[in-house]
Amino acid sequence: MWISALLFFSLSSFAAPLDANIDPVWLRLLHFQGSKSEAEGLFLSPLGDRDPAAELQATIKAFQSDPKSQCRFPARLLYLRSKAAIVDLPKIQCPEYETWRDSIHATGVELIFASAFVNSPSSMYGHTMLKFSRGGKTAGNSLLDYTLSFGADTGTSSGFSYMWQGLLGKFRGFFATAPFYLKVMEYTQIENRDFWIYPIHLNSEQLELLLAHVWELKNVGFRYYFLKKNCAYFLLELLEVVRPQDEFVSHFPLWSVPMDTIRILQRADLLGVPSFRPSRFETLSLARKNLSGEESRRAKLLVDNPSEPVANDSSATLQAAYEYFRYRYSSQPDSEAKAKIQHKILTALSALPPTATASVPIPRAPDQGHFSSRVFLGAGINRQNSFSDFGYRGTLHDLLDDPGGYEDSSELTMGDFRGRVEAGSVYLEHSDVLRIRSIPARDSWIPKTSWTVRLGTDRAKDFACASWHCFYASLEGGPGLSFSLLSTKLFLLTELESDFGAPFAKHSRIGFGPTLGWQLNPFEWWRFLFEWDRRFDFLGDARGLSRLSGEQSIVLKTNLEFRLKSEIDRGYREAQASVYLLF
Repeated sequence: MWISALLFFSLSSFAAPLDANIDPVWLRLLHFQGSKSEAEGLFLSPLGDRDPAAELQATIKAFQSDPKSQCRFPARLLYLRSKAAIVDLPKIQCPEYETWRDSIHATGVELIFASAFVNSPSSMYGHTMLKFSRGGKTAGNSLLDYTLSFGADTGTSSGFSYMWQGLLGKFRGFFATAPFYLKVMEYTQIENRDFWIYPIHLNSEQLELLLAHVWELKNVGFRYYFLKKNCAYFLLELLEVVRPQDEFVSHFPLWSVPMDTIRILQRADLLGVPSFRPSRFETLSLARKNLSGEESRRAKLLVDNPSEPVANDSSATLQAAYEYFRYRYSSQPDSEAKAKIQHKILTALSALPPTATASVPIPRAPDQGHFSSRVFLGAGINRQNSFSDFGYRGTLHDLLDDPGGYEDSSELTMGDFRGRVEAGSVYLEHSDVLRIRSIPARDSWIPKTSWTVRLGTDRAKDFACASWHCFYASLEGGPGLSFSLLSTKLFLLTELESDFGAPFAKHSRIGFGPTLGWQLNPFEWWRFLFEWDRRFDFLGDARGLSRLSGEQSIVLKTNLEFRLKSEIDRGYREAQASVYLLF
């Protein structure tokens, strides 16, 4: 009788309205956000994704009528027992779950941040995953640890369809476990992305609950959005299960940036000091850093030409050659040429006295870089008037921002809006819905193509326009090349540009032409960018475009910048000063 009374009390307490007495841990286990769950395929009740009390009753009923259902929901079982919401339940063996849990053998958990990879739309902002540190015989060998990642099942989608479906949430995302060495191969060796690994402070009970819930999420789908409901969002939602007092995902009202995951968990005092695992590209860069010109030529020749013999080459030359071999051949299938190159280099290295291997310099950690959003205020003057500018940028980084913690040769901005107050009018001056520029320095060892794409709006200043009717939409992009010289970088981008709006004859202009740029970085806190854009229009308005601009940025603090900019746009001239605050 008392068991029935206790069960009735438990059920009635959980049957309260959603905004009243429902336990937050239970809502976390069901992945409720607001009045509905985000999970698909996680429920025993047909109303479970909308009614957490109904799902609770269905769970308790299933556990009592079919004890084997405990094996499907071990985290729910842990939770109900901790709340004394279910009693007199027989203990059963769950071989499949226990084998899986024992194979992971987790004694701790870590957060991995993989640096940005701008050539993939889903990884432009970086990527986060969890790693479970193993105990037992394999303790200390991190390559044998297991990782947990969240990603979209994109099928065969690619190109524009891939981007469009990802933005609209047409893909389903799933959690998946995999050995850490596979992730090392995929991210640091093939995609050449650095790893930052942060310990997460969880106690043994929290770790047990986390693992049990990961099991429950096997084959459970979630709607995936590139900009918000991505790896960063769902990993934080997963950690909310064991930290129900925290509202992690509420920090992402519009979009989710993986780098911000680190800061959110740091504010909750959950992360320890990170370790750094460099990409193969970083290791190669270090190996060739101190080679002379002849040594560099020899190292490359030994790999490019399988028949080239080793001839009194230094240990540094051979070590650089081997790193170059690994960089170039890591993703290629085995072949006679590959085996021949590897054999001759390793044989020559083994015949030389061992030398100390230099460690890769540790760059600034991503959480030590600037924040991802910003606002700014500025004032300037043109030939007719003085004006004031103001604006907001959602994310992430441009070529004049403090480079610490970011990829220095990449620019990725989204949601960048700039307004202007001039002659009593307020209007939109410029916007970047999306702007990407990748300008890696090209060299003979690692040939890389620069490229750019931009979707946004602008004002036809070259037509002496200063109001809303001068507003036009623009889509532009194309490939190019970039070269480094000391502390400067020169780049040439060939762009096709399509502009549409009222300022133009036939309401459009479509042209093709170069963008020449010079990036000068005398100090990390002081940066210059000069650009010249020239377009030769062949459809619509044929007046063409010729614009020259120069801008400098002075980093006053990590999240505070002062900028000076001047611009010549055909007959138009302006200069302005601005203060940028990042947050």
